[in-house]
Amino acid sequence: SQDDLKKLAEETCRKVENIFGTQNFVQIYNLIRKNLKLKRNKRKQEEKLMAVVNPMRNAKRKMRIAAKQRANKKRKIMTFKMGR
Repeated sequence: SQDDLKKLAEETCRKVENIFGTQNFVQIYNLIRKNLKLKRNKRKQEEKLMAVVNPMRNAKRKMRIAAKQRANKKRKIMTFKMGR
């Protein structure tokens, strides 16, 4: 479940920290976070640019995402109903 995964992640983090030492671990951890943030921001910028350059493609993309979310929500509701 979600809690087990969280515990496993925390344990793994602690083990890695023990191996590298706190200072190295913090440096590496922050570097990874910074790189992820840069990647995410770059992706967002590209999406915004695409929305301006090709509005039709962006509209289709939005529709596809919305349809996927609707399907997931419907499936989630059905599993709740089954559970009762």
